Amino acid sequence: MPTIYRIQCKACGKGPKVDNGLAGWVATDGREGGEILPDGYLALRLDDGEFKPLPHPAEASTLRGLGFTWKEAARQNRLFRVTFKICRTCGCLCEERQHNDWRTGCLAALISIPLTMILLKFVVNCSWGASLFGAYLSTFAIFGVVSLFNWTRWRKPNRELKLKKCPRCGMAEFTTISRAAGKALMCPHCQTQNMRCNVAGIS
Repeated sequence: MPTIYRIQCKACGKGPKVDNGLAGWVATDGREGGEILPDGYLALRLDDGEFKPLPHPAEASTLRGLGFTWKEAARQNRLFRVTFKICRTCGCLCEERQHNDWRTGCLAALISIPLTMILLKFVVNCSWGASLFGAYLSTFAIFGVVSLFNWTRWRKPNRELKLKKCPRCGMAEFTTISRAAGKALMCPHCQTQNMRCNVAGIS
């Protein structure tokens, strides 16, 4: 469940402009103005080069609507993780696209947690608490191994795709939305240090 942030300038009330629908289903903070965004999203690269957002938690249904399955999209190297990066100099919101193989996704947790719990409880004879704790540890271990595999596989291509400079001011000082949470940023609209990222909910 991705964390969703509200990005808004306290001086002019505006926020960065991006495509709608990226936040998915979100519990908002009830405020108005600004922009509600996750720190990033999964995207599908189409044949014409367009990157189509797959908002959480409707990634699978969005993929089906575009004529793909998880397996097909991953096999054709069409899945990308798009991370929002904010230029520290001018406040411009940029997107950094990186190859991302999501074939495991939440499936690892859905399979490993119950199987590990059953194994630890009824085969190893652990308590329910120890079985649950062991199931969570095994899930993190699986995610760690998969992440390491994907990082190794895509390290060189992703290095070439890394965001090198801001398209607006040409500088190369960026921060992510999650790292910018609670900090004052330059507003791209009124050019004052009054734009902030605050947690709005989860998707």
